[in-house]
Amino acid sequence: PSSLHLIVEKLQRFHLKVNDHPISTHGLGWHWDKQFGRVDIASFITRGENTIELSCAYDLDTEIEDIYLVGDFAVERRGTNQYVLTSELDHLEDGDWTQQGYPFYAGNMIYDKEIGVAETGDRKFIVSLIDPHATLFVVTVNGKEAGYIWKQPWDIDVTDHIKKGHNTLQIEAVGSLRNTFGPLHHDLGDRLPWTGPAEFVDQAHWTDQYQVAPYGLLRGAEFKIIRQRTDDPPKSAK
Repeated sequence: PSSLHLIVEKLQRFHLKVNDHPISTHGLGWHWDKQFGRVDIASFITRGENTIELSCAYDLDTEIEDIYLVGDFAVERRGTNQYVLTSELDHLEDGDWTQQGYPFYAGNMIYDKEIGVAETGDRKFIVSLIDPHATLFVVTVNGKEAGYIWKQPWDIDVTDHIKKGHNTLQIEAVGSLRNTFGPLHHDLGDRLPWTGPAEFVDQAHWTDQYQVAPYGLLRGAEFKIIRQRTDDPPKSAK
């Protein structure tokens, strides 16, 4: 990939080699949190199998946490626990983005659609989400923010932002760190009623298979045009 960084908590404590090439771990940037050091390893990666080696003086103050790869790539699942880095698709379809190359993704996704509107005067326009999974949805019409959707009934009135003719609709699904930080190996997955330190070390419920939560517009969205009645007789005044 053109962009590939290794993210390690307290990276400066470690010696790093990528495919036997020593790489400095000091004076670098950070990602997510200043405790998570970031080092660019893109130029040391080759097609096929690669080896990332970390070594340190292990003592009572050393905590071995998960390490991460971030960059411009997709992730393809090969078997129960095996994943490979692949090229990103040009665009994604409606559905779970964890099944389209982003199982551990922590960012946002934007869905867009061009819509033609013949008449606006006596009509109401509603955007409805179908089976949405994200922390928040930001709706933008013709470049202007129309509002947020974060609870049922998962719809928003965008009448004031629609014009006759060509319109651009964007729905931004706001992600979270759920599939990045986990817990990823608890057999209840996203059905856990509570997440704390114990859920990351619960051996009774441990599973080697990664448990990721679905994200995105799983069954798309609807753009509803409601024609308001204008044929009601006028009410008499007293």
